Amino acid sequence: MDDSLTRPARAWLIVTAFLSGTCVMVLEMAAARAAAPYFGQSNYIWTNVIGVILAALAVGYFLGGRLIDRHPRAGLLY
Repeated sequence: MDDSLTRPARAWLIVTAFLSGTCVMVLEMAAARAAAPYFGQSNYIWTNVIGVILAALAVGYFLGGRLIDRHPRAGLLY
């Protein structure tokens, strides 16, 4: 983390990271449940759902990191 951040700003970043990770996990579980009536609940389904979520997260982290490095503002993050 950047040393120029105040203590409350660091706390908000940690809370934001935790809550966004929790939301992604909830969406992952919901996606697997939504696909279950059509494709079943096999390991293949769970593997594909997890793989797609991880790929989307990787692309989002890459693009978001490039954007925030160019324009470092908290408002852009939130």
